[in-house]
Amino acid sequence: MPTKKKILKKTKPTTKKTTKRKLAVSAIGGNSLIKDAQHQAVEDQQGALRETAHHIADMVAQGWDIAIGHGNGPQVGFILRRSEIAAKIEGMHEVPLDVCGADSQGAIGYELQQALQKSRSRSAAAASR
Repeated sequence: MPTKKKILKKTKPTTKKTTKRKLAVSAIGGNSLIKDAQHQAVEDQQGALRETAHHIADMVAQGWDIAIGHGNGPQVGFILRRSEIAAKIEGMHEVPLDVCGADSQGAIGYELQQALQKSRSRSAAAASR
């Protein structure tokens, strides 16, 4: 039974040209989502997130990597207050503070993700025209 010889091909080592990507950290404060006392509704905060997402999407299009953090102070207060009012007026259970925090974190993260997705989709559509 003949043995198979392995043929090794000599190759030059290759070097990959790596480019360093730029990294930006965006900190979106909970207060930055509220423009003034007349614009505190969820819809107003969504509008502020859309505006912010537009700028972030532009940076991504320019080759930036983005790390995003956000605050939620006023939003936690709104949720907690609604919980207190519902308990007092309707006899519903109150929501603990930590759960109010988690509620607002999830909502802001979700709305930001939605705004970024829409903004990137619009940018891609505009670029293809």
